[in-house]
Amino acid sequence: GEMAAALEMAGKDLLVADEDWLVGGQGRVNGGLLFARNTPWTRKLFKDLFDCHYTGFNKDLNFYCTSNEQIALNDLMSRPSFPDHILVTSGKKF
Repeated sequence: GEMAAALEMAGKDLLVADEDWLVGGQGRVNGGLLFARNTPWTRKLFKDLFDCHYTGFNKDLNFYCTSNEQIALNDLMSRPSFPDHILVTSGKKF
């Protein structure tokens, strides 16, 4: 339903919730909601995140994983073109 339609309308690959429900959390990705289209970009993203978590570093992303996927996604949001694939929605909605 609604999440799939939102992704389609926005032309994005991954829907995530903002932590706007938490005092001081607005602008942070919440790892509790990840809704993905089955695309080459999302398949590579999840593979890279898994590899990074398992080994501590992902050479394709040139990225160190320091803790969990939520922290990794928040760090990756500052990378050029990465946000082009992400739809951040209100955590109060989903």
